[in-house]
Amino acid sequence: MADYRLREGKTGAEAITAVRHYCQRAIPAMLITGDTSEERLREATASGLYLLHKPVAPSRLRTVMTQLLKQAAFG
Repeated sequence: MADYRLREGKTGAEAITAVRHYCQRAIPAMLITGDTSEERLREATASGLYLLHKPVAPSRLRTVMTQLLKQAAFG
């Protein structure tokens, strides 16, 4: 799980890609953002990662995490 906007102009999508590259596997991941600008939402959506908007309800977070873990297990 990564926030979409990180320090120094980096994105959570870039961080997830780096972790997956380092681990050499498709680790389940999602983005979370409070940014509602069209450009940022378009960029985040283009990453292909699940995108949740802050504030995230605990039940929604649990549902997405469960989905990602199931996909990884049966992927």
